[in-house]
Amino acid sequence: MSVLKICKSLVLLSFLLATSAVYSQEQPPDTGRFEIDLSELQKEIDKIAAKPYSLGGFLEFQPTLFGIDRDAAVSRARFFRTRQDSLFDQYNFRLRLQGSYKQDWFSAFFKTDTLVRNDFQGWDEDTKLFEAYASAKPNANFIFEAGKKVMKWGKGYAWNPVSFIDRPKNPED
Repeated sequence: MSVLKICKSLVLLSFLLATSAVYSQEQPPDTGRFEIDLSELQKEIDKIAAKPYSLGGFLEFQPTLFGIDRDAAVSRARFFRTRQDSLFDQYNFRLRLQGSYKQDWFSAFFKTDTLVRNDFQGWDEDTKLFEAYASAKPNANFIFEAGKKVMKWGKGYAWNPVSFIDRPKNPED
């Protein structure tokens, strides 16, 4: 196709798309106004309304193929007891989950990381708990937190790591 034909096709397509958007909602013949069904909007809002819990994360799969130089000193030292071929595979599975629950003045949070590996030595699993804590905040001046929580270090206006008793600060003041 020539460039001229492609340009003509794009102009025609953009014109058709622009005119189809104008006629996307029919106008009732007796009134000059569009009508919107609010019950449909309320159903959509209810679907995405804030729930007291959340759960998220990801699953990762990473296959790897290693090539080994059998004549190298490092490979002879590493594989001296096992007869290993020059190629071997390794499969890594990682699952990182985080979740939270918040109801009135109580909240809980967790974040975990699990790595499962399969290679020539067999299966190996390592799970780490990055964060897991519960928090109770009955009023604005009293907060009780217990568990493992990642703390941000540094000194700033809104947060100070060594300030245990301090007034609540607003960074927008």
